[in-house]
Amino acid sequence: MEIAEVQQKIIHSLFINSSSSNSGTSGVPRIINLLNKTKSEKAKAVEQAFFDFMKGENIVVLLNVSISSQLFKYIISKVPQIWFIEGRVSIDQNKRKDVLALLFTHQKVII
Repeated sequence: MEIAEVQQKIIHSLFINSSSSNSGTSGVPRIINLLNKTKSEKAKAVEQAFFDFMKGENIVVLLNVSISSQLFKYIISKVPQIWFIEGRVSIDQNKRKDVLALLFTHQKVII
């Protein structure tokens, strides 16, 4: 699967769920791609996404499965919903990675 396909699938799922519920939260979520970032960049971005989520934003963070244990503990304690993308995701022509989507959303997403 290509990264663009993953992003479209997430947006589509959020759109369908927001239009079928009366949660009051709608619109396209901000998608942050952290697949080629350093550990410190990933940690800062995930923390910022959590703070923005607490302010009412819908955010999806894409990152590869191999992360630091400290970031993993933070994710487990703060992220409302996590989606493991089945199959490796094509990042560029030569790279494929296992990917997690951290769903900082105010609604349940069924993917």
